Amino acid sequence: MRLSLDKFLYGAGKLSAFLLCFGSVAGAQIAVSVGVQEIYDDNVFLEDDLGAFTAEAREEIELLPPEQQELFELPERQNGEPDDAFITNLSLGLSGGSPVGKYLRLTFDATGGLVFFSGVDDQDRWSLDSLVELTPEEYVLPPWLFISASSVFQTDSFDVGVSEGALARQTTRHIAGLTTRASKELSKTIGSSLEYRLQQTNSLGQTTLNSAEDEENLPEFLEDDDDGSDFLSHTFALSISKQFSAKTQGRIGASLQLIEFSGSDSLDNDNFNDEIDRQIFGASANLTHAFSNSFSIYGGAGLSRTSFDEARQGIEVVNLDTAEGVAVTRTAGSDDTPTNLTFSAGFDYLPSQSLAIGAGINQSVGLNAQGAEVGVRTTNLTLTYIANNRLSFTAAGQHFETANDDQIDIDGLERLSSTLSASYNITPSLSISAGWSFTDQDSGQGEEVLDGLLFRSENYDSNRFFLSLNKGLVGLPL
Repeated sequence: MRLSLDKFLYGAGKLSAFLLCFGSVAGAQIAVSVGVQEIYDDNVFLEDDLGAFTAEAREEIELLPPEQQELFELPERQNGEPDDAFITNLSLGLSGGSPVGKYLRLTFDATGGLVFFSGVDDQDRWSLDSLVELTPEEYVLPPWLFISASSVFQTDSFDVGVSEGALARQTTRHIAGLTTRASKELSKTIGSSLEYRLQQTNSLGQTTLNSAEDEENLPEFLEDDDDGSDFLSHTFALSISKQFSAKTQGRIGASLQLIEFSGSDSLDNDNFNDEIDRQIFGASANLTHAFSNSFSIYGGAGLSRTSFDEARQGIEVVNLDTAEGVAVTRTAGSDDTPTNLTFSAGFDYLPSQSLAIGAGINQSVGLNAQGAEVGVRTTNLTLTYIANNRLSFTAAGQHFETANDDQIDIDGLERLSSTLSASYNITPSLSISAGWSFTDQDSGQGEEVLDGLLFRSENYDSNRFFLSLNKGLVGLPL
């Protein structure tokens, strides 16, 4: 039954894409956008500028015979010497919707891209971010019932150790889902919702246009770990909302998520038993209040508790023995039933018609690229200034850290990011933007975890400068 369900969901996703591309939306009006972006990145692969090995390890490697030294020759993207590159990103976006027969409606929003790297080898790739959703027409179902089938492609970094915008570390995944939601007004000020989501997630890995030759002979323990996991999830969610006044709203909710893995990079390692089937229970309460039309606050708190189908015995952490030229392991323990606090708080402030300020802090628990459970905490500050109806400026900063790590007995990573950008509307449908972003990350790992090997220690800093041009075409017939 499991394999049949996987195939059904994945097939449903491909069917939605087929309907989008071949005639089921004939006569629909779509919005088209095209864009080109040029980026300069001074650390394309987010490598540690201290090098791939510690000074002591390098000295030991130099004393080895030549045939053993070859074991420590790493490819360009992993040798600890930051590589810079100019990156060209071409994109095409389509969005719109159309009836499918008498009873169904198809909506879509998709952006595809081609990314070309100048200065590094074998990194050109395609990207796709899309949502295709099939829902019954409004008159088919009662107003309290919602049903949809969806196909989602996402291209991003799903690893907490990778900063946003690192195009050479991004992967693509597909999520096919079925959603059913029933809503009911219990009174004039109280509403309720009961939802069930069935999702099949499949990782497509890094969607490069050609494979890197230097990956073929790379030792297994040094291979890229960004590819991701395949898993099936069932989510049940109940929420009750309350309108306390015209300015104050609240909500309480509870959820249960059942996750069953069918494949991941780490699951290929028999010693890594963290990515096993699990149940995640969550409960939360949230409140928003508007003091005025220009100032509002929000906040919430909750608990997340994970239960595993099998007891975890800890995982094996790879260390490199430079004297022998082989990989060795050590065991790190792990909590069998981790319980995590989740919370959020923040405000939105509009001091004038031209200035907007937003700030917030959020702590949550989720799955990283390989399916391991990770708790993260982010603090954000964003300022937007609209000079006139054509020119605007944005400044943003973020502090990111792992709030807990129940997988390895080490400190969590910490990352500071900042962005400055400006956008100018040349015409209502043509805009140009430019900006700079900076990231500085400390993994809290380094030599303590990987001994003499700094590879994938995730200690790095990077600068990116970008220039973008976007053109929108509205109302074209398909």
